[in-house]
Amino acid sequence: MIAFLILLMAMTSKINTAIVNRRGMITIPAALREKYGIYEGSRVAFVEIDGKIEFIPIRSIEEMESACTASLEESSKIYNENKDLELKLENEDEENLH
Repeated sequence: MIAFLILLMAMTSKINTAIVNRRGMITIPAALREKYGIYEGSRVAFVEIDGKIEFIPIRSIEEMESACTASLEESSKIYNENKDLELKLENEDEENLH
């Protein structure tokens, strides 16, 4: 019954399905490959969680470094903007006290 419901959902919604071939291989739908940056030669990890199999794209060191660098740059920018605003407010408070 559960298999039927999953099949019905797959046919009527945005659930992606694949067929396992005789060598145990599947094709990841193109939309998911594009969304998660999976391309030929990409590595993925298969993890069993609560009776389900999940696969997780494994990022290269270069991809992780570039993501961290962008995040650090953005964090630094936000920190500096907030620091400047805090100093401005402190100065205004001091001026209002005199």
